Amino acid sequence: MPTMKARGLAVYPHLNEPDTKFNEDGVYQTQLQLDAEAGEKLIAVLEKILDDAYKAECKEKKKPKLKKADLPFTEEVDEEGELTGNILFRFKMPAKTKRGLEQRPVLVDSKVQPMTENIGSGSQLLIEFEPYTWFVAALGVGMTLRLRGVQVLELVEYKGSGHCSFEAAEGFETASASLKTDEVNFEATDF
Repeated sequence: MPTMKARGLAVYPHLNEPDTKFNEDGVYQTQLQLDAEAGEKLIAVLEKILDDAYKAECKEKKKPKLKKADLPFTEEVDEEGELTGNILFRFKMPAKTKRGLEQRPVLVDSKVQPMTENIGSGSQLLIEFEPYTWFVAALGVGMTLRLRGVQVLELVEYKGSGHCSFEAAEGFETASASLKTDEVNFEATDF
């Protein structure tokens, strides 16, 4: 299957480091937000690929019907549960192959130069992917959007939860701010 490309906004990307929450080996993944028009065009192409795979699998299994797994996209909803009109596509790549070899997606900037900056939500991405179809008896015929590479067109850098962008301002100042480290007597402090 040839690779395809999709352009949109990153949503919860794990592209610099794999996400290990549900897989100890890790998975590189992101959702990509596309507007309704672009999303519907991509859905039409993906559904055609899946339909062809479904027919081939039915023929191979000599069955008139098989189950179909959920496709790797959903309609986006806001905090109030209302549809936004956007569509979220899920792309992923396991950090290790079935043979145990490590792999990672290619990350490049808009000039196709390798990059290491932390890609955060809201970054404008062009994702290269392979629509991979599969069959599992319990789920049916399904599709995974296999991540191959990411071109970052506009970077919103992820800073982590410990980062803040405050500047000094007039107002409350903690007493500890006026103490110098050598003025604190740690030996007299009861822990």
